[in-house]
Amino acid sequence: RTNLSAVEAKVQSVFNYVDIIDAILDPDSIYLVKTKLSFFLFNSFIEVELKIPGLENASSIWKLLESFKGVLSTAKEDILTVEKLGWQSLQVSRQKIEYLIVSIMIIRGFFMYYY
Repeated sequence: RTNLSAVEAKVQSVFNYVDIIDAILDPDSIYLVKTKLSFFLFNSFIEVELKIPGLENASSIWKLLESFKGVLSTAKEDILTVEKLGWQSLQVSRQKIEYLIVSIMIIRGFFMYYY
């Protein structure tokens, strides 16, 4: 059986976290892409056995964290809309709410594991 640290290192060697963050922050990225890439970032670089050296000081991760202000600023309103209208409503964006959830996971994981 392969050691978890070895698997993490292999996954981390395929993509650089800076490239993943750049793709998440790309203004043309749709919520589906942002969400999938954010889950990959979380599982491959943030919630890992071995910390990524220098990640806590990387400007790209701080830009990403700063970008979450937008999705967090409307979170309460978005969730209240779901409560009021239901998931089936065209006014509800499931993808935006899923991105909100993974954003919170990244924020929590980053500060928990790196600080």
